[in-house]
Amino acid sequence: MGKLNPHWTEDSTSDLLYKIGADYVRQIERKIPGAVPTQAKLAARLDVSEGRVSQVLKHPGNITLRTIVEYARALGLKVAVIAYDDGDPKNFAGPINAEIFTSCWEMSGRPRDFFDLNEMRATADNTKFFESLTHRKEPATAYSTVFNPSESADNDPENRGPQIIYA
Repeated sequence: MGKLNPHWTEDSTSDLLYKIGADYVRQIERKIPGAVPTQAKLAARLDVSEGRVSQVLKHPGNITLRTIVEYARALGLKVAVIAYDDGDPKNFAGPINAEIFTSCWEMSGRPRDFFDLNEMRATADNTKFFESLTHRKEPATAYSTVFNPSESADNDPENRGPQIIYA
């Protein structure tokens, strides 16, 4: 098996900027369904020409943080810049796609702050705990005894006594 090469974004800062910009543009394009009139509306909201909007969307490598924020606000979105450690310092896998972070945030219940996140985690932990009790394969520790007169010592040749029923 051959040696793994670093991801193409490792070649230069410009390449990494292009990848980050392209991920952002993909998110923006999903919010504007590709129709030219919609780009025109975006241009009007931004007070720029349609050509400028098209240029930003087609050439994401030179997008600035200011432009990212302006476009997001014009579409009613918010922006977060995230630095993270994915355990890949040599960049063999490339950067994590922005949609992964968005999907994880959505699956976490869209927490607004650490208080929300902690509350959601506690709720999830409680839910998992109670689900584990209802989906157990082995008997639960709670039990009750039931005495069936037909299984009394007089009728039971092995004299088993009361039955234990697990909840």
